[in-house]
Amino acid sequence: LIASWRERAPSAAHVRALSTLVAAWSDADFATSIRVPIDPDLADLTEALNALGAQLRDERQRLVQRELLLDTVVQNTPTALLLTDPRQRVVYGNLAARELFGLPGRMEGHAFDDLINRLPDALAETLRGGQDGLVTLRDGDDEEDVFHVTRRLFELHGRRHQLTMLRRLTRELARQEVSTWKKVI
Repeated sequence: LIASWRERAPSAAHVRALSTLVAAWSDADFATSIRVPIDPDLADLTEALNALGAQLRDERQRLVQRELLLDTVVQNTPTALLLTDPRQRVVYGNLAARELFGLPGRMEGHAFDDLINRLPDALAETLRGGQDGLVTLRDGDDEEDVFHVTRRLFELHGRRHQLTMLRRLTRELARQEVSTWKKVI
């Protein structure tokens, strides 16, 4: 009877392996799997947990791939995007934003007010006022550059963040003007 119980009792090593597997999952490490024991009861549980780990690993890989795709799209959009935290520090800025604000490196960590000071007055005032709208900038050659400024507040990780979007409309307006002139002619 004792020998039979010892054969069927879960081994301490396998229980430790199961604990290690669960601890790895709590650290978001889904690459770990454990050996299936001879005991049929523990074998079923171990196979189920290994299958669950594989499923979690696959789902995480799909999420990483989607995140990479989204980051590529956001980085390469012509709209300048800036995400600021409640302290008005930049959390995220795309390539168009770096170009607009004239920063050669990363924007993360910069104070939003310091970045605004790098812009022409008309655009800076609109951003300081927190209003959405159109801003027309004129350079010395009387050339116009038109921007659409949009700001949105939302919760991210339980904290209020602000997304600022600056879209250059100059080319689009020029295309519409040419189209209008074609229709008139």
